[in-house]
Amino acid sequence: MIYFFYGENYFEARKKTEEIILEFQKNFNNKGIVQIFDFSDSEPDIEQLISNARTQSLFFHKRLIILKYFIENENKFSKAKEFFVFLTGIKEDKDIQVVFLSGEVKKSASKMAKKILSLAKKAREFKLLNEAALLKWIRNRFEEKSTGKVKISHELGKTLIAFCGNDQHLLSNEIEKIINWKSKGEVSKEDIELLVSAKISADIFKMVDALAEQNKALALKLLFENIDAGKHPLYILSMFLYQFRNLVGVSSALKNSVSKEAMIAKLDVHPYVAQKCIRQAGHFSNQKLKKAFLKLCEIDYEAKTGKKEIKFELEKFIASF
Repeated sequence: MIYFFYGENYFEARKKTEEIILEFQKNFNNKGIVQIFDFSDSEPDIEQLISNARTQSLFFHKRLIILKYFIENENKFSKAKEFFVFLTGIKEDKDIQVVFLSGEVKKSASKMAKKILSLAKKAREFKLLNEAALLKWIRNRFEEKSTGKVKISHELGKTLIAFCGNDQHLLSNEIEKIINWKSKGEVSKEDIELLVSAKISADIFKMVDALAEQNKALALKLLFENIDAGKHPLYILSMFLYQFRNLVGVSSALKNSVSKEAMIAKLDVHPYVAQKCIRQAGHFSNQKLKKAFLKLCEIDYEAKTGKKEIKFELEKFIASF
């Protein structure tokens, strides 16, 4: 029996896989064995995998095999034909269950992905939650993890999304961090600003790089792609604010001949982020960066007071940079 769970929302796909593991362990207890193979870690030994699955045991009559990141690493396989013969043979076998767990599978998927989809008894794509569903999930997560002791308002749920984006794994970690700190009561904006680390997206670096090269068309293209991919404009704005705040700090430090080590310590960011900022800050004058940061602060204020539409203001910001 074959299952295929995939999609951008790896958090929910993994959760579904964990539910199947728990159900398997509950149903078969000591008569079943769970084997997990992560193909992102090492080169897969297909022959050994097939051999293990087919080997009958006096103790284990049922097998559940989890194959993580199989599709993403298909270029490593040299025994694809034998593997598909094996999969076809167990398609209706109730004693062997195979779960493929992968990230996003494009419409132009490989032959291997299409073959697995055709063999799977159950295939499900997990898409990113829209804002309304994500806000509901955040409030439910607080309720579940704190047993009702810690709550968050609708508006501060939006703030949390602005910091973390549509990343349920990151959101889950930050929610647990807040609960451990808060213990009980209503989450405040100060709690979030104190505890939650803004997730700096690689695409923000790319957009700023495009602006440094005066390639506004590329910067706008990246903006639209991020919004189309489900990233909230408020999240993108928060990332611009975060990055330009760093760039202003780096630019001022470079102006005053501050060492790289002291700069990293002052910014309190990962060295990789600091290195990116140092490189990017060199493309702009300190005055231009300060002006851009103040403009972003103005957009942030007007957006939160309902005076302006964030997406349109971000477009104007890039076009006039």
